[in-house]
Amino acid sequence: MEKLYFLNFVINGHPLFEKDTSFSTFAKSKVLLDEGVTNLFNNLYFNNVIALVGKNATGKTTLLKLIIGTLNLLTNPDTQIIKSTCLTEVLRKNFPVNMEIYFYGTDKKIIKDEISFDINSETNEWVISSEKIYEKKVSKSTRKKYIYDFDKEKSPAFDRKQIGDQLGNKFPRNISVFNVFYNNKYKTQHVYEKLFTTNINAVLIKEETVSPELLNYLDPSIEYLKVCSQETESGNTAYYKLKFKNSSHEITEFNFATLMKYLSSGTQKAITLYDMVVSALKNGGILFVDEIENHFNTEIVRDFINFFKDPSINVYGAVLIFSTHYSEMLDDIERNDSIYVTNRADKVELFRYSDLNIRSDFSKTEVYKASSIKVPNSSKIVKTSPSYDAYIGLKRTTRSLVRGRE
Repeated sequence: MEKLYFLNFVINGHPLFEKDTSFSTFAKSKVLLDEGVTNLFNNLYFNNVIALVGKNATGKTTLLKLIIGTLNLLTNPDTQIIKSTCLTEVLRKNFPVNMEIYFYGTDKKIIKDEISFDINSETNEWVISSEKIYEKKVSKSTRKKYIYDFDKEKSPAFDRKQIGDQLGNKFPRNISVFNVFYNNKYKTQHVYEKLFTTNINAVLIKEETVSPELLNYLDPSIEYLKVCSQETESGNTAYYKLKFKNSSHEITEFNFATLMKYLSSGTQKAITLYDMVVSALKNGGILFVDEIENHFNTEIVRDFINFFKDPSINVYGAVLIFSTHYSEMLDDIERNDSIYVTNRADKVELFRYSDLNIRSDFSKTEVYKASSIKVPNSSKIVKTSPSYDAYIGLKRTTRSLVRGRE
């Protein structure tokens, strides 16, 4: 079966984002080394690691949820209904939202899904108001700059309205046409996401025994950790077995909250994340992680990221998309077109680092810490940290609060 790879996401009509906000895995810049990229065909590649950075409240998490929700709606048979995805958390009522999602099929096709969401006035639920799917063949002569261009005169391969007319308007308004017609034709990339546990630690793994090598890497004092299950009147109940080296006592807990006191927060989160990392790498999926550094030693983060960059490990074209507040990690990402910077004035804007025309010999960390980046050929300034005036204002307030009782 042919495989389908996610390439690009464009959103319009969302009140939080500027018009034509675009997020792409497609490698826009020249590829000199195969590390960190996967070849589609000829000179077309996509990035295996993509970082999203920006100040607080600049839309990073919302953007990730929009992409995750849309991909699940279009490509996951288990979440093909809008309310089964996280789209309901991030779409805004009273605003029709329009999206374009681009994929590459290994049968050398670029597929574009134009989909619009609106509110059903009767049920007050989100529905798909329109959806058109276009296809085009690509060849060795196809240039990167034209990869997303489609013949405007060409009819869509699928038109939701026409399909609805053929079915007597019985096609469900909460299900994507793409999900129905393309999942039997292509093997799609499975979406793995670690957003719901950004600030929660939980061991959520499929394997019965956590890898001894992983435990030794995270905490050498642990001999083993097992996730078990037993039949109860209410069904299967999970419980945990934990044993430390140089101890004859095995700890058994049915309540994970109790087990947490024995494991550091970093160990708990790393175990769960590693399971997702392996699953994504094994299946060529897409792993989304919000605030990847949360509760982690930065070296652990770097090692997990490097698994996706290593062509001897990432053999199936898996993609890691993550947000971070650690600017120091940016220097570990060699490709400038795999870093996105968010900025918010009135609305959220998204800039590829490679489009900011910053000298390659400048440290990305130092550029980011400089607090602002000038956008080429524009009067726009990307703010990467709180302004100095804002800091001085906070400093004065803090001084007054601390010394106010004098």
